[in-house]
Amino acid sequence: MTSLAASDNSGEIVQSNFKASFLAILISMSMLAGCFGPDEVDEVIVEEDPFFTFKEQLGNNTWYHYPGGLNAMNNTSALGGDNIPFLSAGSYYSIGMSTFEPTMGITSTGNLYMASYGNGPAGSTAVVQCSGLTSMSADNLDYTCQNVYGPFLPVANSNDPYIYVDPWTDRIMKFDMHARFLDWAYGCNWIFSTRPSNDCFFPISRNVT
Repeated sequence: MTSLAASDNSGEIVQSNFKASFLAILISMSMLAGCFGPDEVDEVIVEEDPFFTFKEQLGNNTWYHYPGGLNAMNNTSALGGDNIPFLSAGSYYSIGMSTFEPTMGITSTGNLYMASYGNGPAGSTAVVQCSGLTSMSADNLDYTCQNVYGPFLPVANSNDPYIYVDPWTDRIMKFDMHARFLDWAYGCNWIFSTRPSNDCFFPISRNVT
């Protein structure tokens, strides 16, 4: 009986020593874990731009700006509500003139022509010529826009301004809907015009397109 009791006591001692050793190793490993583990990285919170963050990547050929070429991405104070940018695959440039239902065409020399209601002589529809827009790049943002329409008797009215550039001859046709009359005589008074005289008249028309 005595030897059995001694055997039981020695077993408890061994078990107790094992638990103590295991606990010491566990504590040591937890202390060393910080030395060999990865460095803690402070989480950086990046706030997304509410106006210029799109689902698709914005191309480098698109530039959002205010009149005068001011970068809109650096100043969003004027944006909000219905006045917010949307993703575009092209570029928009202010020419300093407003219009409605603009039509445009490009000649073989790269000049862009567009109609601009009310910005011509005596409030007529202007024929705006823009040079440098079609060849614009990130390294060259220079362009000029000016009215090239100067009729002898301008008509300060238009229900539907229209510009057409002939892709074969580069001729520019400008006509407006004035009530029910269509003016497409522009170009008939050119010195070197080869248009037949019967092309220069004012037929009755409801719309130009």
